[in-house]
Amino acid sequence: MADPDLVDFAVDYARQKGATYAEARYEHQVNEQFILKNSVLDALYFGEDTGIGVRVLANGGLGFAATNSMAKADVKVIVEDAVRLAKAARRKDPIVFAPEEAVVTNWSIPQAKALSDVPVEDKIEEITHIDRELVDLKFKMPARYFQQGNKQIEKYFANSEGSRIKSFSPRVRLFYFLTMAHNGNVEQTSQNYGWSGGWEAIREVDMLRRTVEEAKSMQNSLSTGRSPRRERWTSSWAPRSPGSRRTSRAATPRRRTACSGGRRPRPGSPSSRPPQSASGSARPS
Repeated sequence: MADPDLVDFAVDYARQKGATYAEARYEHQVNEQFILKNSVLDALYFGEDTGIGVRVLANGGLGFAATNSMAKADVKVIVEDAVRLAKAARRKDPIVFAPEEAVVTNWSIPQAKALSDVPVEDKIEEITHIDRELVDLKFKMPARYFQQGNKQIEKYFANSEGSRIKSFSPRVRLFYFLTMAHNGNVEQTSQNYGWSGGWEAIREVDMLRRTVEEAKSMQNSLSTGRSPRRERWTSSWAPRSPGSRRTSRAATPRRRTACSGGRRPRPGSPSSRPPQSASGSARPS
């Protein structure tokens, strides 16, 4: 039995076991990932994952179970487990789903350059070319890290209301982390890019230009940038009593007096006298 056929079987079998509603999801992922450190291939990974998940509504309760085995006998087991869990919930307030129209569709994200048609050697070479362009800038970059990953995700969903949805989603991801040094100062940056589609993503996102411009911006910051002006800051806390809320005037810069030029007021001048109350007497401090 083909894997998508197991989804339809799971839905039908769940209804036979007493589920008032049932849905099943099949997912198949093909993963590819590599890491490049200073122009050297550091890691390469290939993976393939497949699984089926079942969710049912029975006696007002929900049950869920899943398996990565594509054998019909194992799918029967997870359906029985899901129905048993739903019935065992014994909910006082039964769960009820709102009725929905059935959806039957098949969609996929187009690829101008299919991921499966591009050898991994070509993908590694493309990212290595970006790294070589960084080296050709002649900047001091002691660490250059690239991580590139691709996924091809195939899904099939079916439920007891008649919905049947197939989908295919290819995804491309590129992450890089750069470290640059200049005259004893160090600057670091990282970027993470994602794309739904094929290998055309590297050109569409214009990864080469973006990465080179990022490196030039870092170099400019290190060579022409100036440190911010340093100021002295103080913080103070009001006394706290039980039941009171803490108040603060944290990070308040010291200010000069209001008199001209920031000088202290002379004794006897108006600004040095204590404030007067309505009766004319000095307010207690």
